[in-house]
Amino acid sequence: MSDGSLQVSAPVWMGREEIDRFVASKETWIRQRVLRLDTHRKTNPASYEPGSRLWYLGEALPVHAQKASRNRLSLEEGGFCFHMASPEGLEAAWRRLYSRMAESFFRQKVREWSERTGLMPKGLRHRFYKSRWGCCGLDNVITLNTMLMAYEEALVDYVVVHELAHICHKHHRKPFWELVGRFIPDYRERRARLL
Repeated sequence: MSDGSLQVSAPVWMGREEIDRFVASKETWIRQRVLRLDTHRKTNPASYEPGSRLWYLGEALPVHAQKASRNRLSLEEGGFCFHMASPEGLEAAWRRLYSRMAESFFRQKVREWSERTGLMPKGLRHRFYKSRWGCCGLDNVITLNTMLMAYEEALVDYVVVHELAHICHKHHRKPFWELVGRFIPDYRERRARLL
């Protein structure tokens, strides 16, 4: 449920102990779904209201609003300034801002990790994905999810190395993970934080 509680529906004939066993057997899956819901909440504000915060590189920064003729968001010292024509325009404004910032930030990250790994992509793009953090096409062009701008740099680094590793290995078998692990030894922990 949106408040973080869990509601279980079961057939009338199923006993309480059986329901409890079933829920316990699905605990890991449930926790992952709750984490995903929290992630969605923290990175997808519906509209502006006093006290709103936006995530930027792993920090929840306050959003201050001032009336304006059109919706625009800027990153300033200590937080965001939402030049607000309407509260419902916040999402579109942060998407535009993150798209502008992602261009240079991702280019810098890919350059840095390409030098370390020796793996050079043919190109770099970014876009808002709903269900993936990045991809490396057969042409070795890497596309990163613009929403990574909300996450701490360590998680961005993991995604960049993951996609660079796909230049050598177009799969997720052992050699791929060994290559990722050579540069990001704690990749399992970082990957779990992205789910």
